[in-house]
Amino acid sequence: MQPLVSIIIPTFNRAHVIGETLNSVLSQTYSNWECIIVDDGSTDETFNLLAKYCEKDSRISYYLRPVKRLKGANACRNFGFENSKGKYIQWLDSDDFLSENKLEEQVLLMKEDSSNLITSIWGRFTNPNKLITYSNYSSFNDFDNIRGFLNALAISKGYFPIHAYLMSRDVVMKSGGWDESLIVNQDGEFMSRIFKYVNKFYCAINTSVFYKQNDGNSTSIYSSIEKAEAAIKIWRKISKRLKNESKSYVFNNKKLLYKNIKITYPGLVYKNLYFFVDVFLYNWYQTSLIRRLIIKINKFFISKK
Repeated sequence: MQPLVSIIIPTFNRAHVIGETLNSVLSQTYSNWECIIVDDGSTDETFNLLAKYCEKDSRISYYLRPVKRLKGANACRNFGFENSKGKYIQWLDSDDFLSENKLEEQVLLMKEDSSNLITSIWGRFTNPNKLITYSNYSSFNDFDNIRGFLNALAISKGYFPIHAYLMSRDVVMKSGGWDESLIVNQDGEFMSRIFKYVNKFYCAINTSVFYKQNDGNSTSIYSSIEKAEAAIKIWRKISKRLKNESKSYVFNNKKLLYKNIKITYPGLVYKNLYFFVDVFLYNWYQTSLIRRLIIKINKFFISKK
């Protein structure tokens, strides 16, 4: 018998898009799944829409986040997981999509080893009509250990969207689930714990997932200083957790964090200079006269060969 896959979707006021997400679930060539949707307190037509989907297919169930739980997607994900029964877990946001054979291809790769993690090729909609699909990243490959996987991530975009993964229930249990207190980088923090319990990484290259990109005009992804401070705090934890696994993965993400925060909250960079010192020195070297001189000397000796 095919193992059960639990698809867990947190949602909040997404009645205008979640129908497309659920249609991608209903279109799966793999049939043994359950879809658990947890509403974070929507005030739009989410309830009425999802009632129709639950009536249409008994594999879909709809919950309201209990009032005693913290508001937020992570609390919804944990509550959904607690009510799930699947051997494998598919996280999915309410405005993302799965290709038709996503679950089928990944379940085949999972085999019987619960410590495997399965990824897939992914893409994004930059607007309703423009789709960009990535297919040539070095992370779209199989890896025998976490170091190889993270090193590949470091040079190819740095991450997979959460719905690109398929993971075992055992790995989620060991990781401790989602941190419900976080306000930014929930996916990154969660996956940094998942990685520690995975032995092999496989990529389903014959399938893909897609997400919608926010086309905001902001020059920073952090809309408040509180979120920027939270991002630094989270990356301190991730850095300690993964630095022995892949220094390049940690450093590349610290560079991106430094760049994003310095745009809007430069004071935070200097307040946390001890954490960013390696990035600061790297940036200084890249623009220094010493680097230019070294490049000229190298060119001189190469020309003499």
